[in-house]
Amino acid sequence: FTIQMYFDFSGYCDMAIGLGLMFNINLPVNFDAPHKAATIAEFWKRWHITLGRFLMTYVYFPLGGSRCSQGRKLLNTLITFTLCGIWHGAGWIFLIWGFLHGVALCIYNLWRDYSKYRLPKVVGIALTFLFLMLTGVLFSSTSITHSLHLYAGLLNFSPESLRLTFSDISLNTLTMYLFALGIIFFAPSAITMLRRFKPTIWNSVYIAVLILGSVLCMSQISPFLYFNF
Repeated sequence: FTIQMYFDFSGYCDMAIGLGLMFNINLPVNFDAPHKAATIAEFWKRWHITLGRFLMTYVYFPLGGSRCSQGRKLLNTLITFTLCGIWHGAGWIFLIWGFLHGVALCIYNLWRDYSKYRLPKVVGIALTFLFLMLTGVLFSSTSITHSLHLYAGLLNFSPESLRLTFSDISLNTLTMYLFALGIIFFAPSAITMLRRFKPTIWNSVYIAVLILGSVLCMSQISPFLYFNF
């Protein structure tokens, strides 16, 4: 679900920017390889950038932002991201999701302000990605009960459950997941590719192949996940 959400939202933002350019409208960058972020704060500077900017300008700063006591700053962060959760949808699932992101940001801010130790970047990226996957369970759930059921399944590390899990995954599916993760963590972002783009013959061929592949797949309806939030 985390991988699907990543490519879904990334493609949605790319399409919006591309369609805007066709009408000579320059839309702001909204997605910049967020899973390369080594902290939750960096993630929110890369994921849904326009929403983060809106919340900072119209919620966090009016509450006092970071120009106040440490306790008030943490409270402002919790309020801002709880509202961020409600922005995605009315329900306890979204409220809890936003609150958890607020808690994660508070922990990061306390760590940054009071600890001299800094995690290696690779460890930071892994922990941030793990947190995003675990909180992403809420987005993929239909209710709190469903969420708890999914968490119970994720935390069941018995040999039998692991055997059944891996026996259900085909080699093609595993290869697809690994390829997708390789793109997420190692490939340049679409925005970086756009900035580096030069009109050469090979780029023209590459784009033609992409267009052809898109046309051939048009019969496969796959609605945007983010339309649900």
